[in-house]
Amino acid sequence: MPCGKETHEHIDPVCKMKVEHTDDAVHSEYEGEVYLFCCQTCKDEFDKDPTKYLE
Repeated sequence: MPCGKETHEHIDPVCKMKVEHTDDAVHSEYEGEVYLFCCQTCKDEFDKDPTKYLE
């Protein structure tokens, strides 16, 4: 394993971009799961109707 901080890539459920999990990542929690977003706009869209993006 390389030295340094371990990172995990996630996929923004709205725009499908790869998102790196960092301490300041834009995120929402839904039904006990944490979802990461590339920007606040994607988070806001997800928060309006999470099930639309999780189908």
